[in-house]
Amino acid sequence: MALYKTLGKWLDGSGRTDVLVDGQVTTPGVFDSFVSAIHLKKNRHAHQVTAAALYVLEQQAYLSILRRHQGNPKK
Repeated sequence: MALYKTLGKWLDGSGRTDVLVDGQVTTPGVFDSFVSAIHLKKNRHAHQVTAAALYVLEQQAYLSILRRHQGNPKK
């Protein structure tokens, strides 16, 4: 549980709250409980979803850069 509290504090202020609320994944109140690790299962799920989304975005950016440097216009 201490790990999730630490992750929540580390990510606090990163804009993750705005992204999850704007994407209608959660509400600000529920997200605050994620940050404070009150609900461990929900907190774990929120961190997993965030990590997966960031990984997908990273891969898309990497492939975009590769295509740009190789001159390959395909997606």
